[in-house]
This record gives sequence, structure tokens and C-alpha cells, in this order.
Amino acid sequence: MLTKTPVRRPEIFKHLRDSQLRRLMAISKPENCKAGEIIFSAHDIGDKFFGVESGRVRIFTQANRREKTLAYIEAGDFFGEMALLDGKHRSASAQALVDTKLMVVNKTAFRKLLADTDFTIKLLDTLTRRLREADREIESLLFQNMLGRLARAIIKLAGPEKTHKASLHMTLRELANYIGTTREPLSRAMASLKRCGLIDYQEKTLQIKNYRRLAAIGQN
Repeated sequence: MLTKTPVRRPEIFKHLRDSQLRRLMAISKPENCKAGEIIFSAHDIGDKFFGVESGRVRIFTQANRREKTLAYIEAGDFFGEMALLDGKHRSASAQALVDTKLMVVNKTAFRKLLADTDFTIKLLDTLTRRLREADREIESLLFQNMLGRLARAIIKLAGPEKTHKASLHMTLRELANYIGTTREPLSRAMASLKRCGLIDYQEKTLQIKNYRRLAAIGQN
């Protein structure tokens, strides 16, 4: 039996009044993606903007037969805006990790949305946040050891809820792809954090046991 996931209005559209949202719905269309389905691939022509109503999407790149997960897009967030803003091809690929419902806006409708000041400000806020996260990711790759990179990744993926009950449902391969490493060094770092009582990992579920100490390791 499948459990229905509550539909959420994408964060970037939350400022819209009901009348504005109805107009948006009129110029967008729903799209349902099955788990594992590729939504678009790197180097595709970018002509659509996506809001995630329910489900989860992975943004990733591939090189030399290896994958690097760049981000996970959750319900209430959006993706696909870069190619519409700069007119270039897709810089990464997008894949639905679970059955996912999208709100799809084409290029013409997206340009109309940019005329809405509130929408544009929200878009810029989100893009700025993502750029800052990318800067921190580069800094982490350059200066942090594997333990620090893992701790930082876990805290980031857990989201803003700072509780020991926060948990992640990921395979070791998925986590390794996200950090940009292989399973062997990741497994050693996981074992170290587990021995220290900071995390637990069983059956593809990673649970944070001590958020504060884990965050401190991720910042060093």
C-alpha cells in the first residue's frame, strides 16, 4: 500500500496570492515522474523550470564513469532555472529518486514570472543561498579531511531541524557520490563517527545522535 505524500506549494511560489497562483497554474502543467526516471540530462536544451510538489529529485554530474551528486531537491523547492537564465544547455542531470510530482513552467511563462518583483527577489535569494553553499562545498573539498566532509554533509542533508532524531535514508553509495569520494574511505569515516556516538547507521538509515558535536566537526 502506498502512502500519499502531502502536496506542498513550491517555496518560491508561496508569496503568490490565490489569484496569482491560479494564473500560474494556467501557464504550467503537472508532470509525474517514476522513481529512477531521468527528468533531463546534462547538455540538454534548457527550456523548462520545475517546482517539486511532492517527491525528491537528485541533481548530479558524470565524468570518467563516475557520478557526483550536487544537490537533493525536496518537496517545496525548485530546479532547472540556470539554463533559462543564461540561455545555455543544462549543466547537470536531474533524476527522480522516488515517485515525484512536478510543476513545469516553460521558457515563455518563466520569463513572464520574472516580471513579478516578489518572484524575482525570491529567486535571487535562493540562487544566492545555493552559491554560498557551493562556495562552502569547495572550501570543504580543499581544506577538510574526510571526517569533516562527512560530518558537514550529514548536517546539510539533515536540514534545519536541529534534533538528535534527524535521520537520512540513503545508501552508502548515494552518500559517497554526494561527498565526492568512494565507499572505502567513507565507511572508515562513518565507523569513526559511530564509535564516538555521534551517528548510527542501519539498513540504509543514518540517524544523528549528537547534532552539536557533529556540527562542530563539520565546521572545523
